[in-house]
Amino acid sequence: MGKIELLCLGTGDAESAIYENIASTSFALLLDGYPVLLVGAGPGSLRAVSHYAHLVPECILLFNASLEQVNEISALVLTETNARRHIRIFAPRDVCSFIAELLRLQLVGHDIPPECVSLISLPVGAAGGEVESYSLVHDFSVMLHPAATSATT
Repeated sequence: MGKIELLCLGTGDAESAIYENIASTSFALLLDGYPVLLVGAGPGSLRAVSHYAHLVPECILLFNASLEQVNEISALVLTETNARRHIRIFAPRDVCSFIAELLRLQLVGHDIPPECVSLISLPVGAAGGEVESYSLVHDFSVMLHPAATSATT
């Protein structure tokens, strides 16, 4: 196993991203310096991950549909799929439904091949539920407990 790092990209919100140039709360998980997971895609997060990790990860983890989590999803999908990268978005089922509708509305007129974007529903449940493993890259996976995800929007 290589070196794992958690890079804090920002601790702000939508207002601080606009007026103070502080990215909304988001993180990047790096494996041997390579970004494998972006947690949160709110205002300023794409600029921050591009600046500090030099590449936007292909895997995105979202916990809810708040502005601080999903604001830059459409731009991320459009930019990265134009570069022919496959984007995988992990989120609770209701958030996946919201993102699917958001992408449908915001990317009208853009030809996004369906195989370039995957929405993967995470389990949402009470404590004691099964832990599920999700492969990100090569032999590196994250394990999420259902109680760690939130269905609130």
